[in-house]
Amino acid sequence: MDKKCKYCAMAIPEEAKLCPFCRKQQGFSRGFYICASVIVGIFILLAIGECSIDSDTKNNFSKSAPPKASISTKTFNSLTPEFKVIAKHTTVLSILVHRGATDEHIKALIYKFKETRLNNTMSKMISATTKGGAFGDYGIVWILIFSEPEWATQDKLQKFINSSAKNPSNREFDIEYANHIRGEYYYSFSKEYGTLGYDDGIVRSQLYQKLF
Repeated sequence: MDKKCKYCAMAIPEEAKLCPFCRKQQGFSRGFYICASVIVGIFILLAIGECSIDSDTKNNFSKSAPPKASISTKTFNSLTPEFKVIAKHTTVLSILVHRGATDEHIKALIYKFKETRLNNTMSKMISATTKGGAFGDYGIVWILIFSEPEWATQDKLQKFINSSAKNPSNREFDIEYANHIRGEYYYSFSKEYGTLGYDDGIVRSQLYQKLF
């Protein structure tokens, strides 16, 4: 039985915790409210602390702060590993890189996806995910990167996307599955991000790291 996503109105499985089209959560977990409370508290503390810093101190700090390091496109291109699309479910792709891929290889691949999206050359990497859609052939791109063939399969991808947060056995699988995700790239008309590991607000892999 299907239901409509309350954000994009697409038909999705009744128990789905995430919409595979717009990647919006279909209800908030207890962890969401805990995290939200912590974030609000941090902002309040930061606001109080900022009031105690005079403008001269702020100016001196900003002048002495070192610039952020940048990595050239050439470096990322040289590290980008080959991959193969193993499974697809709606707009979600499960891709496989070689087992020896390092985190730097995964980062390079994620940044390559972003680069091709910006240059409108993503067709050189993957087939259209929303072919003929209102926002173009790549209006929504959701890629999960694996280095273990047994975790990149069609059945595991579908089980993960369609799993229910209400079912304890599903949650156990979701946590294990997330811990095998090497990286994630997501783009839609409203946002874009790339990460090492995985985090959807319900499950989070142990090696999660946000890239952009």
